[in-house]
Amino acid sequence: MNNIRDDIAIIGMSGRYPKNMTVPELWQLLLNGGSSVSEIATDVLAKSEHASIYQDISYVPKCAMLQEKDKFDADFFRMNRSEAMLTDPQQRLFLTCCLEVLDLAGFPHPTESGFKTGVFATSTINTYLILNIFKSKEFFSRDKMQILMANEKDFISSRVAYKLNLTGPAITIQTACSSSLVAIHEACSYLRRGDIDLALAGGASLPTVGETGYLFTPGGAVSSDGKCKVFDENADGTIFTDGVGVIALCRLSDAIENGLNIYAVIKGSAVNNNGSDSLNIAAPSVHGQAEVIKSALRNARVDPVDIDFIEAHGTGTYLGDPIEVKALTMAFGNAKKQYCALGSVKSNVGHTDTTSGVTGVIKAALALKNRVLPATINYSTPNPQLDIQNTPFFVCDRNYQFNPDKETLYAGVSSFGFGGTNAHAILASAPTNYRSTGLFSVAEKPINNLLLWSDRSEASLKKYVFETFCYFERYSQSELEAIAYTLGRCRHEHEYRAYIVAESLPKLQNFPQVVYQQKSSDKNKIVFLFPGQGTNWVDVYTVLYQQNAIFKRHVDSLSEKFQHYLGEDVRCILFPDQDHLYDALEKASETKWSQPALFILSSGLFKILQGYGVKPDYLLGHSLGELIAAYVGGIFSEDDAIKCIANRALLMNDTPEGKMLIVFANHEIFHVLPEKIQDKLSVAAINTSTQFVLSGQSSYIEEATQFLNEININSKLLAVSKAFHSELMDDILPSWDNVLKTIEFNESKIPLVSNLTGEILSDKSSITDAYWIKHLRNTVRFEEGVNRIVEDIVDQGAKPVFVELSAAKSLSTLSLMNCAEIESVSLGRPNNSAKNNVIDQSCILNAIGQLWSLGCHLDLASVIQKSYVIELPVAKLNPESYWIKPDDVRIQDFSSVKVSTQASHDSSEAKLFSKMELEDLSLRIWKKIILNEQITINDDFFLLGGDSLQALEITREFKAYGIPVSLADIMTYSTIKQLADFIFSNQNKVSENSSPLNKNKLDRQTINEEDLSQIIKQLNLD
Repeated sequence: MNNIRDDIAIIGMSGRYPKNMTVPELWQLLLNGGSSVSEIATDVLAKSEHASIYQDISYVPKCAMLQEKDKFDADFFRMNRSEAMLTDPQQRLFLTCCLEVLDLAGFPHPTESGFKTGVFATSTINTYLILNIFKSKEFFSRDKMQILMANEKDFISSRVAYKLNLTGPAITIQTACSSSLVAIHEACSYLRRGDIDLALAGGASLPTVGETGYLFTPGGAVSSDGKCKVFDENADGTIFTDGVGVIALCRLSDAIENGLNIYAVIKGSAVNNNGSDSLNIAAPSVHGQAEVIKSALRNARVDPVDIDFIEAHGTGTYLGDPIEVKALTMAFGNAKKQYCALGSVKSNVGHTDTTSGVTGVIKAALALKNRVLPATINYSTPNPQLDIQNTPFFVCDRNYQFNPDKETLYAGVSSFGFGGTNAHAILASAPTNYRSTGLFSVAEKPINNLLLWSDRSEASLKKYVFETFCYFERYSQSELEAIAYTLGRCRHEHEYRAYIVAESLPKLQNFPQVVYQQKSSDKNKIVFLFPGQGTNWVDVYTVLYQQNAIFKRHVDSLSEKFQHYLGEDVRCILFPDQDHLYDALEKASETKWSQPALFILSSGLFKILQGYGVKPDYLLGHSLGELIAAYVGGIFSEDDAIKCIANRALLMNDTPEGKMLIVFANHEIFHVLPEKIQDKLSVAAINTSTQFVLSGQSSYIEEATQFLNEININSKLLAVSKAFHSELMDDILPSWDNVLKTIEFNESKIPLVSNLTGEILSDKSSITDAYWIKHLRNTVRFEEGVNRIVEDIVDQGAKPVFVELSAAKSLSTLSLMNCAEIESVSLGRPNNSAKNNVIDQSCILNAIGQLWSLGCHLDLASVIQKSYVIELPVAKLNPESYWIKPDDVRIQDFSSVKVSTQASHDSSEAKLFSKMELEDLSLRIWKKIILNEQITINDDFFLLGGDSLQALEITREFKAYGIPVSLADIMTYSTIKQLADFIFSNQNKVSENSSPLNKNKLDRQTINEEDLSQIIKQLNLD
């Protein structure tokens, strides 16, 4: 056995196969003994380019193609429409699959995670370039470098590395049919040497051109009936089909350490060439194939007798199959007969050319993982040339269950290319019990789990969520944490989001409970709201206290400190048992208890959110709530805050009884009240433009209520026994001042909005004892505070998100009444069995889910515990069609197009344009090159996805109108308006420089040192 350090784990697999099959769908096709090859209807062929030949007796009306090879999510990969249209669909699909496989592997951003990642890829002949771009007058006339960069095979790996920010080697492999297995071999070599930590390896092959068949030639590579009859006596060829496949690889030790999902292990591999030991360059060699298999077995340190099955190259040719079996027999070199299964995925999906190697590895890995080898179809009687009964092999013609007593299974995968480059890999099943069972202790196991999804459109998100729910039935309750970890921390994050809080493994009937939300903004600003008295709190937080360790520690610590001032433990009132509930509710109406309780609870909720990485950008309290906000903002130390709150509560508790009345009208209505009432009552708070609060002696509150009723203005008494912010507080102000003089005030670390002014408290000098004296007595200007925060946030181009740190939603409601544009998040939830909202851990996670869905920054590592990665679906993105349709213009006709363009240039050199004409012309040129009809004159070229090659295209278009615009000009004046202004202001100079003496200068795109520095600056290279 080789050292575990040499073993490479397959940790993710993605692909697209005929009929748009993904890897899980491909596996199901294999288990069902199905085929991806389809019969083409005659009416389709009659309208195709094969209309003149499809009735030929040797024509085979079969194909296996990807129906959606035109689909691509260009926006996600930062491509504008022009670049996406020009890019080889093979590279587009491979890029999409690479994104998927990173998510499946659990490394959505490997570079940021410290994993150096390499890309090893291949593709086949680019039919899109030949049959679409070359036959399109509009696109073939584009800059040739732009076409080259979008279509040359060399760039398939580099494009993935660039688009996904992968910093390891990006290497393109070309060895014909064996290319993708050679790519896997190279990737493993880089991993074993320690050059990289993660690798993506695979290929793309899209040779099919529409729904067309082919002409059969006896003795050729393709079969007479569209079936690949591997190892059968009637084998007469294969069928070439579409396929894209990529696998993610890392060292086995890293996979185990990081809790990754291991499909299989690559023990070793080898690559060689036949040299001249074949009839011709395309012919196979027994010795070449045998040697590469021997080398792979030797490198893997695996005895051939332990190999359970071979995933053969298996192209289904009458002579090719026997050569492969003979080479295998020579390589195995033992006398044991028919113990090793033999099969080929080409019987199901045809020959995917450069992708066939990785496709064979995908099948083999899934067979090892599931301990079942799917049947090789189209097989009935062995090719007599195989002499199969005298070999170690038998053809697997039915689904084959491996011996359950054999702990480790082994497989070999072959891929042989035209040109003689052979590759073979030895795979093994994943180590038994490789996942750590000690990730969670009983104490650490979360009570609830937050499941997160995101995608690029609402429709694709709902499909993604539904598919995930269908997967849940594969797993047990014990794997719920792994599901949460995989979905929440192992996926790219997209604009459309969904979440659900789960205590147990969700079932399909829970699907409607999923909450959907489009991300509010990339620039959210979070506002924490801290309520004052009037909210219910007895027994509301009991479950949270039992479930959340952070909250419990905080409550316990503060309760003990408050007991020094209050003489009793406030926890007896916060969390009473049923026998003492009534007494607790009685005490809760006393200010002595309510203010310390609210301080403990709101600051405890702050600690929870802080622990989850939720950082407020603003703090806003209501009356008592502002003192809590001041504490969490750092104005008070904890001991000083407790001293303030305790003394304030005791002082206010001893004030005369009074009442407070919510009035549902503008606060100016106060001046309509009789003067006697005005003199005795105070406006305690202005909450909105249609709601304020009166405070004072009970008799005057009653008179005010009667008066308001008479003029049809609604009002409601608050559940308090004191008249806060009224003249009934005046007698305690000196004592309150004495307390404040012992307090040290600091500058707030988080912007705090004042109840007194509605403004943001700017510095330490504004926070004095005099401020808090006025704060206790004067009007709470909550409306002004909300509006000031919203104004400040909007001025920054951000979106306000208000989070109320309470079970109630009173301040959230008031905030929405002031500004309907804010996003409001509540920590409470309705409880049908009780009058009050109650908070538990699920409520906290629900709020976290809502904040995440809105796009707020969180520390998901604190919310969702580390677990292991399991197999679940990934996002579908938002693919659209990007496809160049060929026209009838022949390639050689483009010379005339160029001549006419030059003629246009010559005839228009002397024309002077108005600024409006320049803007209109520029707009038409940009729309043509970037392929975006929504462009305006103020759009930035770079934000539209423009690059230097498209900029060159734009300069050529201007040249056709006799307007000399350089590459540096496009880079410097990056909006149409800026560019048109520049051209207009320089027309006279350009006109002089356009004389015949200077014509050669105009015809050349030169970049001087100043231009170059401008380009470097625009590309952020300086």
